[in-house]
Amino acid sequence: MKIYYYLLLTLTLNSCLSNSSCTKLSLSKEEQSWFTNYRDNEIRLYKSQSDDIDTFVVSVKPVQSYSLCNRIELGEYQYGFRNVSFLAKECHGLDDMYCDFTMRFTKEFQNETDQKCNKRFSFFDLRSEKMTDLSELPMVIDTLRYLNKSTKSYVFENGAGVKDANAGYCFFDNFHVNKEYGLVKYQTRKGDVYEFWKKL
Repeated sequence: MKIYYYLLLTLTLNSCLSNSSCTKLSLSKEEQSWFTNYRDNEIRLYKSQSDDIDTFVVSVKPVQSYSLCNRIELGEYQYGFRNVSFLAKECHGLDDMYCDFTMRFTKEFQNETDQKCNKRFSFFDLRSEKMTDLSELPMVIDTLRYLNKSTKSYVFENGAGVKDANAGYCFFDNFHVNKEYGLVKYQTRKGDVYEFWKKL
């Protein structure tokens, strides 16, 4: 019995010691700059060509977070990550689990040799691949008529690199994102186009 307790104590101490020496892998300043244009609980409004309005509430933390130090299960690193979510007031008939726009950048399961973090974008039931390479996405110049300005955006369209997570019933056809606005505009399969209008 004493041997059992001794082994248990030894394993616990070793675990504590090993978990006290993780190396932090942080997102780059450029990657983190994607998350600086938002305030937690900020309201963002998007208006369609027929003047219908979608309302989103922003959820974001002001600084980068890290995974726990757990060398046994997660390896020698603590992985930096940042998320921002636009929580929709109207789910357009979709399940509550598909009712937001989310952008997640993470260094999860990378090492010092990985120059770019893993990026994931989702909009309602449209989900990008876990390792999205923005340089491979089409870019367009979006004209935001309510702001009277133009901005360059990445286009995520159902199909290549973007999957429908709702078993074939997809209300939306595509969404556009960039660093300045996060979610820039989006289009339903019926042809309704919503674009960023204003924030409150």
